Amino acid sequence: KKISEQVFKCLTKVDDLKPVRNRMNFKSVYEIIGQNKYSNHQIEEVINIYRLPQNTLIFPFMEDDFPNSLNLKNSSLLDVTHESLIRNWQLLEKWAMEEYNSSLVYKDLKSHVKRWLDTKQDKTQLLSAGAYDYFQKWNQSINLNLSWVQRYAEHADGNINMEVSSANSEITIHRNNQAGSVAKSAYESIFQFFESSKSQLFRKRIFQKRIFILITLLALIASIGFGFVFYLNYKIDKIADANKIAALASDKLNSDPTL
Repeated sequence: KKISEQVFKCLTKVDDLKPVRNRMNFKSVYEIIGQNKYSNHQIEEVINIYRLPQNTLIFPFMEDDFPNSLNLKNSSLLDVTHESLIRNWQLLEKWAMEEYNSSLVYKDLKSHVKRWLDTKQDKTQLLSAGAYDYFQKWNQSINLNLSWVQRYAEHADGNINMEVSSANSEITIHRNNQAGSVAKSAYESIFQFFESSKSQLFRKRIFQKRIFILITLLALIASIGFGFVFYLNYKIDKIADANKIAALASDKLNSDPTL
């Protein structure tokens, strides 16, 4: 189910707040959801369930009369059969909206990174503890990787690698290289931003811990000092009382005529 979810998140997007189809080649799908989690074969097996003649939910379909259709190639262009399927399949619509929300979080993160870079990596622009935890949980939930970033990189053309003629193949290669360069730069900046934020938060925690220890020691010293002062006052009062008693006894002795 998890692979199915990730596959359909790749093959859908939100346009004007409506989930629609998003064509993507098999290689891009694998790179987004595979990446040390699933093998190429595992992902293809799941996709093939939706390509069977009795299902035909994902194009290209598997046809017994065409053996070449049974296996996917890296360049195989995958597509949800009908957009009505997205609207009528509530779970698929839910997945599409989750992916859309993830893209919004990514845009928010990019704005943080941009401010940090624009201010020449000013430490004041790094993430607070709460923001760092929030973005890290998001990062772990989507398994952020270079291919996912490339999908949302500016100037990217949807990661679609269709068969092209020699006349426009050079233009297509240039666009893909441009998208890849933008994505790589964004990906590296994001993780540099994460690491810098993490380091600063670590230093802050160490500093706060040292301040806490110092305050605790000062409080302990103050408590000992107050206790010692209280003890001295107590001893002084006792000595004063003893002196008074001795003075009274001396006066009685001096005034007694029998002595």
